[in-house]
Amino acid sequence: FLNTLPANQYTAVSLNALLQMAGFALYKRYKSQFLKMLNVVSENFLVKLKSRNIPELTRTVTEIQTYIEDKKFLQEPERWRQQPNYAPNGRFNNY
Repeated sequence: FLNTLPANQYTAVSLNALLQMAGFALYKRYKSQFLKMLNVVSENFLVKLKSRNIPELTRTVTEIQTYIEDKKFLQEPERWRQQPNYAPNGRFNNY
């Protein structure tokens, strides 16, 4: 999907959110395929974003690059395994 979407602020922020929220689960499920996708992101998508020289993109590009370089997808997110706490009436107690 990265080949068809323009490298701009909206796709960068969306990609960053996707990686932060689902990167661990995607890696756990797809392993080498997910790593290949991160390689495409690093070698193509981030390069295109950097070449645009848009100051608003700097933070997002840095976050994505750090996520990939530090292999943060290997770290299980907080509360990832936590089960919802249901009350007898079927409603959430913690929410």
